[in-house]
Amino acid sequence: MAEVLNNNAQVDSLSKEISVVKEQLNAKTVELQMTQTCTEHERKLLQGETECETPVMKFKITTLEDESSTLQHQLESKCVKLVNKDKATTRTV
Repeated sequence: MAEVLNNNAQVDSLSKEISVVKEQLNAKTVELQMTQTCTEHERKLLQGETECETPVMKFKITTLEDESSTLQHQLESKCVKLVNKDKATTRTV
């Protein structure tokens, strides 16, 4: 019984962590889209004058894409852990 309660607590904890990672991923996605839009806007307005700004914006985009990818991997990992815990809980019940 204590093991089931412990597994349930772990499942709840993982569910909360997944929600947090999803929120972070959504925020990074929005930030990435805004940065990409800003980059495109800057490029259109200042095509010749943005030569030094474009690499900075590209770096930001790359960084945000990397962060989003990391969050996506964390989310997938936590989902797998949640499924495994759920299966373990189901087997012990």
